[in-house]
Amino acid sequence: MVSVSGMAGCFHHVPDYCTGCQIVDASHLATRPPTVPPKKRAVVILVHGAFGFGDEWAPILTALRASPEIHFVAFAWRGPWTRPDLAAHALTGLVQAYLDSAPAKVQQILIISHSAGGIIASYAVRHARVPDGRHLSLAKVAGFNLPLRLDVDYERRINTPLGYAVGGTPKPIGKVPDGAEIVEYLTEDEHPVKPDSLEGRAVFLGRDAGHNRVLGRVGIPLIAAARDGAPPLTAQVH
Repeated sequence: MVSVSGMAGCFHHVPDYCTGCQIVDASHLATRPPTVPPKKRAVVILVHGAFGFGDEWAPILTALRASPEIHFVAFAWRGPWTRPDLAAHALTGLVQAYLDSAPAKVQQILIISHSAGGIIASYAVRHARVPDGRHLSLAKVAGFNLPLRLDVDYERRINTPLGYAVGGTPKPIGKVPDGAEIVEYLTEDEHPVKPDSLEGRAVFLGRDAGHNRVLGRVGIPLIAAARDGAPPLTAQVH
């Protein structure tokens, strides 16, 4: 308990590291998402990990700010320490709002999640309805190779660190909807991947990729693809 509390004290708040960004706060469930200007071609949603939004996002922000064709927002949540289900529902609403109401020119909606942010991001994707003419992509960067799922009855009542629940019976994991895809960019491959823990195609980046450094390595080519109107997860990540 002491170690968890100590780590939680290192939380980085989104406004401190994403100056000038449009931020959607998970605690404001009724907040309407920022409007997408009519000339944008893609929407990118950034979802930080358990300890907040830090300098690891700097390469991503640089690429996005150099891409006027992209509308981007940062999703702020308190991490998976308490009530990750509420953050997951808030993110689901944000994603669905953009799928339903973004200008017709917007075809690509890309979520870039880091570490534990993949828990709520994958929930949002699996519960999305993707209209014709849109494409929803999730890049789970340096996520957990563990079945941390939110679509279980008991997780609304019992909250434990990092989204783990105690007791109860999980529902079968929902499939990724038509028009959406998930790719998991994993930073280590020394442990066998459990098939039931993967929600999409796996890309192994090597044991020394770096849990935080890898964000730019993955995100920059995906942003370039979205900027050009291509499905982002078709971009080659080296």
